[in-house]
Amino acid sequence: MNQNRSWRLPLARMFLLGSFATGLVIAHAAYAGRERFPVSTDWSHRHLVFSFPKSLMDRFRFSSDLRFVQQWVKRNAERRSEDESERERERHPEWRHHRDENLLHEDWNVYLGNVGTVGPGRYPAKFSFDVTVANCGSATQPDFLTWNTNLAGSSSPVAAEDTGTFSAAANFLSQITVTNGGLTLTMTADMLFNANTGTGTGVFIEGSSAAQSASNLATAINMAGNGSYVGVSAASSGSTITIFATTLGTAGNSITVGAGSGSNLTWTFSNLVDGASGVASVVAYDNLYSSCTGTVPSSYWAYNTGGTVRNSVALSLDGKQLAFVQSQAGVANLVILKWAASSGTVNAPVNLLTQTTAAAYRSCTTPCMYTIPFSGGRDDSNSAPYYDPETDTIYVGDDPATRGVTNSALHKFTGVFNGNPAEVVTGGWPATLGVEILTSPVYDDSDGQAFVADSNTSGSTTGGFLYKVGGATGTVVKSARLAEGGGFVEGPIVDPVNGTVYLYSSSGGTTGCPSASTSNEVFEMAANFTGGAVAATNAPVSTLGTCSNALPLYAGDFDNAYYSGGAGHLYVCGNIGGNPTLYQINVSSTGTLGTVTTGPNVASATTTCSPVVEFYNPNAAGGAKDWIFLNTQASAVTGSPISCPTASGCLMSFDVTMGSTISTSTATVAKTTVAGGASGVVVDNSATASGDSQVYFTPLLTGTCTTSSAIGIGGCAIQASQAGLN
Repeated sequence: MNQNRSWRLPLARMFLLGSFATGLVIAHAAYAGRERFPVSTDWSHRHLVFSFPKSLMDRFRFSSDLRFVQQWVKRNAERRSEDESERERERHPEWRHHRDENLLHEDWNVYLGNVGTVGPGRYPAKFSFDVTVANCGSATQPDFLTWNTNLAGSSSPVAAEDTGTFSAAANFLSQITVTNGGLTLTMTADMLFNANTGTGTGVFIEGSSAAQSASNLATAINMAGNGSYVGVSAASSGSTITIFATTLGTAGNSITVGAGSGSNLTWTFSNLVDGASGVASVVAYDNLYSSCTGTVPSSYWAYNTGGTVRNSVALSLDGKQLAFVQSQAGVANLVILKWAASSGTVNAPVNLLTQTTAAAYRSCTTPCMYTIPFSGGRDDSNSAPYYDPETDTIYVGDDPATRGVTNSALHKFTGVFNGNPAEVVTGGWPATLGVEILTSPVYDDSDGQAFVADSNTSGSTTGGFLYKVGGATGTVVKSARLAEGGGFVEGPIVDPVNGTVYLYSSSGGTTGCPSASTSNEVFEMAANFTGGAVAATNAPVSTLGTCSNALPLYAGDFDNAYYSGGAGHLYVCGNIGGNPTLYQINVSSTGTLGTVTTGPNVASATTTCSPVVEFYNPNAAGGAKDWIFLNTQASAVTGSPISCPTASGCLMSFDVTMGSTISTSTATVAKTTVAGGASGVVVDNSATASGDSQVYFTPLLTGTCTTSSAIGIGGCAIQASQAGLN
């Protein structure tokens, strides 16, 4: 039997059809109190969305769509009664539920790798074995979370390191200390140079500039009897000095570097950035929830796949496989991977070798993987793989080899998780498109079309188009040029029910660039658009600016009112001509964009704002809640109504349950400081216990990861409660 079409999905369809026929949409009776219903959530689930079908015919039509069924169940899984919940807890002690509330706190912050991060506009992927239950590591199939690290996978050990920068020439007699175990080296700035003044003590010339101080300190540390005494070496570049552990791997992770009073040297971290025995390309954690026993979270697996994974990963419906694109020597490869529990950690990943044939992969012992180089030998810097479970097919875009000369292409891979994976290179595939970098594609199984857009080189007119590609034939339909400036950086959002496609431009208009009409805009296109078509409607979401200050505009999201089939709102955070701002766009029940309402500024300076992610939780404490999550990469507003803890990167949420018109004074519900802002946010289940309903992300900058299960200095992965982030 096809492993992605378990008995639960046909059962879900049966209940779904029954509820449509009677007019009773009650997920509780179908799932929440009876059977488990697994859900894979990756980047794609917020790009193919379904407003509720209006006609009985459409309800029957979409009840056979696997992605529609998943969305419907997740949004309608009602709370168990207290008696029923208690009986279920007794039957399944691994759930470990306790108080029925959500606490305002960050649950954990674990090490993701030396400088690992999912990346801006990229998303972790989450597998939940039941949409209303949190399954811990003791369960037969625990829930787990997986990330790309954006690091070049390697089997070679990496040295720990720390970086500091002089703000000016070193002050006379200021001191730098390096400690390793019970040994300490003290380096003192002086006007005269002495190689050292005794074991564990050294002198460096203070110099007449910050760059000279950095160079002199590095030279002195590298002299015999200094750095070698505590197991470090040093190098400088300008006013910056980097100190390395001389022993590769994790042995140097206990070294600390400190700057004494008057040293006018600012260290990036209080410890060295962690070393490792290898570098992981993708990692996963399980035992995710504070209601679990044991180590929370726990390392589930970590793999070096031999390349750099820069884009979001995709999951099979049963969660047993994942797919992603990795770059190796400038060539993109689709990787399909079967994981095994308890295989590898972030600091000691398992080194995977690709299977020699697709058939060998299908029968290989886990963990194992299979790689397929993109035809044409092109790379992929921006397009994540979109998985269609109905046909077991992946669609993914690439970068043109030489922009403006060689065309970009959309690729199609079949037999991905259940057959013999291979790229289709006949019948119009790969489909030739424009000459710019492509976004992630979105495939609408209901009409057999893939939708993808492209970026635009500043000042050029070669990008900013929407393409529609026939899944069976590779036939391409190209819109009119919609966006100037940066064009499109994130893939479109497609609603098959209303037959609409939404795009988010880093600058809009078609009058040339730079242009006084340049702005961030949301475009609505009919899914059945013809060649050369323009947008049906567009909604500016910025003050006017120019292409020179264009920042990426990431995708927005709809509220629950729209997902329920009525008129609602689309929320997006942008503003090419000023500080990042939350905007609310009226959307009719048929998907037509309307009036734009300006909400609060979320930052006090020009900086990038994130995608907006919505989550409706029918089981939230105090009643059903509809939240949106977004973040700014810097300069967050610390005063009312945003009230971020610091004027830096900040993740925040707003309550849009009532669908009221927002204003410049609309306040956040929760917020937390995030170094450099956050990656895309994945929201998990609607479980009822404390610590079981969460959001997941990675900061874009490195920091100190503090959870005891994976302490480290570098990239972090974070879990916080849906109801509160701080």
